[in-house]
Amino acid sequence: MSVLSRLRWGHAMLSRSHREDSWWWLGWSFVVGAPLSTAPHVVGAGSPNRALVRVAGALALVGAGYAYTLAPPGSVVRLAWWSWALGALVLAVLGWQFTGWLRDWRHRRRWIRPLDIALRPQLGYPPNMPARSWLSVPPDLADDEEGVRVHLPAAFVGRRIERQRIEDTVTSKLALGDVNVHWRLVSRNHYLQFTAKARPPARVLFRDVAVREIIEPAKPSRPVIGLAAGGRPVGVDLDSESPHMAVSAGTGAGKSNMLRVVAAQLMHHGASLVILDLKRRSHRWAKGLEGVTYCREISEIHRALVELSAEAMDRNVQADQYGDDQEPPWQRRVVLMEELNSTMEELAAYWREELEERGVSPAVRAYRQLLYMGRAVQVHLLTAAQLFTAQSAGGPAARAQYGTIVMSRFNQRAWKMLLPEITPVPKSGRQPGRGWVALGGEAEETQIVFMTERECREWAASGKPSAVAVSRSPQDHGSQGKPTATVAVQPRLAIVPDDPADDPDEGLVTLWQASIDKGDAWVGLRYDHLRKAAERGGDFPEPVRVDGRRRLYTPESLQRWVSNRERSGSGGR
Repeated sequence: MSVLSRLRWGHAMLSRSHREDSWWWLGWSFVVGAPLSTAPHVVGAGSPNRALVRVAGALALVGAGYAYTLAPPGSVVRLAWWSWALGALVLAVLGWQFTGWLRDWRHRRRWIRPLDIALRPQLGYPPNMPARSWLSVPPDLADDEEGVRVHLPAAFVGRRIERQRIEDTVTSKLALGDVNVHWRLVSRNHYLQFTAKARPPARVLFRDVAVREIIEPAKPSRPVIGLAAGGRPVGVDLDSESPHMAVSAGTGAGKSNMLRVVAAQLMHHGASLVILDLKRRSHRWAKGLEGVTYCREISEIHRALVELSAEAMDRNVQADQYGDDQEPPWQRRVVLMEELNSTMEELAAYWREELEERGVSPAVRAYRQLLYMGRAVQVHLLTAAQLFTAQSAGGPAARAQYGTIVMSRFNQRAWKMLLPEITPVPKSGRQPGRGWVALGGEAEETQIVFMTERECREWAASGKPSAVAVSRSPQDHGSQGKPTATVAVQPRLAIVPDDPADDPDEGLVTLWQASIDKGDAWVGLRYDHLRKAAERGGDFPEPVRVDGRRRLYTPESLQRWVSNRERSGSGGR
C-alpha cells in the first residue's frame, strides 16, 4: 500500500506488524516479533477518525498556502480569523471528548482494567497493546445488543478447559449473571460474546387484561403457568406432555400460589379438586366450592388417597368397555398435595403408630398407583415440597412420573438432584413469583401468574360445572358409533364441611389425636406414653368405642386419668 493511500484511508504509516497509529502520532511499537494475527482487526484496519484528521489537516495547510500566494496581506487577516474559528472548533471537540473520557473513566477503572489484567495472559496479547483494541465492555449490558465482546487471536483454538477458564474470568470479573455465551472461531474475526438474556416480565397479574386474554383461550388440558421472555405463555399439557406437576421451592417462594393458579384453571374447565393439606389453611379460596374435597386431618388424607386409587382402578375397568376410537367421558380429577415431605412421613406414622399396622401404608401405595396410571384415567397430582427428594416422592421411579417440575428459590444441590441433565445451573434469584419450569430436559425462566384468593375462587366457579360424570356401559346403546351417554352421580369423595353434621365419633378422640406431639394436645403426654399405658392396662380408661383397630376415648376420661396419675406420683414422692 502506498504512503498516500495509508495517509488518506487512515492506515498505519509504518510497519503494520509492529505499529498502530493514533490520531496524532505515527504509532507506538508493539513487541518486536509479534505476529500479524495478534490483533488483525486493529493492526491492519484503517481508522475513519484518523483519516478525517489527516485529510482535514492537509487541506487546511494547502488552502492556507494557496490563499497566501494570491493575497498575502489580506490572507493573513483571514488566516487569523480562520485559525480562531478552527481553534474554537478543536477546543469544542476536545472538550466533548474529555467529558466523555471523564464519564467513562470510572467504568474503565472499575471493570475494564481488572478484566484486562486477568484476561491478557490467557490470550497472549502483548503488554503494550491497548485493551480497547480487543476488549469491549458496555456500561449497561442489558441495553447493549453487542454485549461484552472479547476479540481473540486468529491462532486461538480454544480447548474446552481454556474456554471454560476464559468464560469464568469474564463472568467473575464483570459480575455477570445468567447470560448468553457465544464463541465465534471461524474465518479471521474471532471473538467471544456475552449478551444479556431476555427476561420474563417482572409481574404477571391475572387481573391485567393482557394476561386474561392469554389464559381464557387456553386449552382445557393445558393450564398457563406463567409468561416467559417476550410475554410467551408457558404451560403444560396434562394429556399429552406431563400428567403430574411438582413444585420444589423454599419457604416463602409461593408454592401454594403456583398450585392454585393451575388448579383454578382446571376447575374452570370442569375438573374436580381434592386438596390434601396438613397445614389446613393453604387454600382457603376453595372453601365451600362445589366439586372440592378438602382433607385436613391425616386420617382424612389417608382415606382420600385410598379411595382415589380405587376410583382410578374402577376407571381402568370401565375403559375396557369402550372401543379404540372412543374416549370415556370421565371428569378430570386434580389432587392438590401440600407439603409432600411432611405428609408422606405422617402417613407412614399414622399407619404404623395410630392404626398399629405393619408394612407399607396403603395410602402411600395408593399415591404411587395414582402417579403410574394417572394419565390414562385423567387423575393428576399437583404436588408442593420444600425439597423434592426421591424418598418423599415415593421412590426414584415415582418421582420420575412428575414430568413437569417448577423450581424456585433453589440451591445448586436441589437443582442437580432434580435436573442433572440441564446445565449450567441458573441462579435462583429473589424476584417474587419467579421460577424455572422444566419439561423434557429443558428449563425456562418463567414469571408465575399471580392470582389472589378471590380471583382463584371466582375463576374456578365461573366455568363448567364440577359434577362427576361416569359412563354407561356401551351395551346400553344400540350402536357404538353414537356418542356415549353420561349420567351425573354423587362423587365418591364427599366434601368435608366446615361444620360437620352429627357424627357417632363426635366428641371422641384416639390416643393419637389426644397426644401433645401428634394430635390436639388434649392431654400433656406424648403418643408413645399413652399407647404404652393403654397396653399395660391397670387404671387406664377403657375405650368408649372400638372401630376396627381404632380405639376411641372421651377427652375427659383421659384428662382425669392424667390428673390422678400426677396426684399419685406427687404423693408417692
